Amino acid sequence: MEGDKKPIPFLRTDFNEGEGRFSPDGHWVAYTSDESGRNEVYVRAFLPPSATGSIIAGEKWPVSTAGGGGPRRPERY
Repeated sequence: MEGDKKPIPFLRTDFNEGEGRFSPDGHWVAYTSDESGRNEVYVRAFLPPSATGSIIAGEKWPVSTAGGGGPRRPERY
């Protein structure tokens, strides 16, 4: 970890997101969101800060389909 260690928001929406977990390689984030009306687990690509200092959240993919929570980092990658 180099440079300014100031926290930068990864995702800003009108929904409640939380429980973010990074993949072992640091390129993906699994998190929960209530955007469907209940908590579900999603995965997004994590792209490093751009020249403007903003983190870019890539396209999201749902991991759960009938409610979910507690995303965790896999034991093996």
